[in-house]
Amino acid sequence: MLKKSSALQQIQKVCYFFVLISILGCSSEDSNEEQKTVELSLSSVSEFSASEEKKPLSVTANSYWYTENNNEWITLTPTNGTNNGTINITVSSNPTEAARIGTISVLSGDVSRDLTITQAGKAPGAAGLDPDKAPSENFDLSTWNLSIPEDRGNGTSTNITVAQLNNKYQNSKYFYTADDGGMVFKCPVDGFKTSTNTSYTRVEFREMLRGTNTSIKHKVLIKIIGYLEQHQLQIKMLLMVTMEK
Repeated sequence: MLKKSSALQQIQKVCYFFVLISILGCSSEDSNEEQKTVELSLSSVSEFSASEEKKPLSVTANSYWYTENNNEWITLTPTNGTNNGTINITVSSNPTEAARIGTISVLSGDVSRDLTITQAGKAPGAAGLDPDKAPSENFDLSTWNLSIPEDRGNGTSTNITVAQLNNKYQNSKYFYTADDGGMVFKCPVDGFKTSTNTSYTRVEFREMLRGTNTSIKHKVLIKIIGYLEQHQLQIKMLLMVTMEK
């Protein structure tokens, strides 16, 4: 009787062992099945212009993610996050006429998504125009006179003489060379006037028949006027032909 009881106990122990192994095996399988699947996707981004520009990139994710970027002209903010988020992509201005391409990556766990960034090249300059030179070095301004809406001390705008203008004169607010070598002539919303009888901000860019010879009576050949009236920028070109004595 004792032997039968001992044998029965042995059988029970073996059964318990196999049941325990089965339970542990199922638990392990359930754990693997419940492991989170990494989700990661990126929105598309259109081509950037040649100028410095910022665009948003949407990240759809269900866990922690981070970025990789080996392009000096591309900046990413932020560089990491958790779950859904937005990355601001900023590109610096492209100094060349050739388009450029870079690749950034967003990674989460063992999942990686790449995005190609394309930036247009700057507009080609007109023949012979140099963006690094003053307007008078790109254009013949030997007979041109300029006024800018800065106070010359009496409440009216400052006059830039023909001689001053042709001595590589530039003003970063009102008169300067553009990135493509073109000449920029601007009139702001607020500023000083060309005369006390003018009721709005005005700047003038005039061609003088006398050039730098101030002994000749003041005569104007062409006058380009930029002024603001009722918050509207108006540009006029007046052609005035006169005969000098």
